[in-house]
Amino acid sequence: MAGSNKRRDLADFSDWLEDHRYLAPGSAYNYASFVRTTLKAVEHLDPDTLAEYFFESMPRRSRSPRLTAWRAFVEWTATQGLAVPLPKAVPQKRRRDGFDLPSEVLTALTDMKESSVSVAAMTDLRWDHVTGRGSDYAGGDWVEVADPQEPNTFLLVSRANLTVLGEWNPTGQEEGGPLVPSAIGSRFPMPLNPLKRLLARHKRTQQGSSHATLSLLPPAHPEIQLLDASSSSTD
Repeated sequence: MAGSNKRRDLADFSDWLEDHRYLAPGSAYNYASFVRTTLKAVEHLDPDTLAEYFFESMPRRSRSPRLTAWRAFVEWTATQGLAVPLPKAVPQKRRRDGFDLPSEVLTALTDMKESSVSVAAMTDLRWDHVTGRGSDYAGGDWVEVADPQEPNTFLLVSRANLTVLGEWNPTGQEEGGPLVPSAIGSRFPMPLNPLKRLLARHKRTQQGSSHATLSLLPPAHPEIQLLDASSSSTD
């Protein structure tokens, strides 16, 4: 079928890109895809929310092409008699990659990582996943957290680590937002690669320190299949 590479919802925008911006069909398709993703991710189309999405929820390398696509979308909507905003400009007083976390939060996340809560899972976890059910597994004080990547599976997270995260970003905890947001109060999670970089940098800093941090880790089996809990009987 002719034009099968185009989605009907933004087909007119793609045609405009090809006819007026002289983009190749593949590039026009990518622009439309970026805009579609933004429209799905942003709850309110206003300058502040768009700024939060573009400048706080994604790394710089991903941001540039998506911003370019959005600017083209704003230009196209104006030709259709619609007013779609651009993101509000934000001050550039940030880390080079645009993301940062306090030391105590990175220490809590490092404990979680070493107890086999993957960094990828951290970016998917929301406060809604925290069940509130406690566990004294291996003599520790743990809370069961639904694994966002494995249905019917629960992770054990130290209550102390959850307390650190909740005190750092109390608004997110109250609203069921991401466990590790891109910034305090943000509705968007910290992207995976920046979080990996921050944890790696923190680990190097800790290794260079003369202080040994007592780790809050279960000795084994951090993931528990509740339905199979009875299978731990003696051989």
